This record gives sequence, C-alpha cells and structure tokens, in this order.
Amino acid sequence: IANGAKVNVSDKNGWTPLHELSEDSYYPEVIEALILQGARINAKSTRENHKMKGFTDRRGGEVIHIDTYITRPKGITPYDVARKKHIKEILKKYGGKSGKKSKKR
Repeated sequence: IANGAKVNVSDKNGWTPLHELSEDSYYPEVIEALILQGARINAKSTRENHKMKGFTDRRGGEVIHIDTYITRPKGITPYDVARKKHIKEILKKYGGKSGKKSKKR
C-alpha cells in the first residue's frame, strides 16, 4: 500500500484483496489495515466462480488427498466469504454486510 498498491483492485470475478483475505482469514490485522486504507468493505463479486480446494487426510498411516470445487455465487461480499467468527466481527465493526439476497416468503 505504501508503494502504491490499490486496495480495491479486483479480478475478473470482482474479487478484491479483501475477499481473498476474509475467506482465508490468516491475517486479521491486514484485513483491518485494508479497510482503514479505503478498501470497499461491501464490494460484491460480479459473477459466479469456482475455486478448487484441496484437503489432505491421514488415516491409518495412509495420506489421502482430495480435490473438490466450491461454487461461489455472484454478488457476495467479503463478509459472505469469511469463515471465521473473528473475521466476520472485524468486517461487521466497519459496516460489513452480506450481499446475499434474502428469500422472502
């Protein structure tokens, strides 16, 4: 950021650095720094996309690796992709909201 990195740059799916960091939740202090530097906290993804996730499990001394695809819908915000409670709390503290449309009955 100090060298001119743009905090709101997005990929072809509309994902910003804040989406990526919120999903992986390894660096809460970086999430907060991005927000304080003007990252759009409620930026919505612009199209559905798929992400491959790998899982490794050890059973009986045998290592099993499984790849699976996760579908992420259009219109989700960093709050929607945050998996950890403490990350959701940081986002909410600064006005983070879900981009998912609620289903009315």
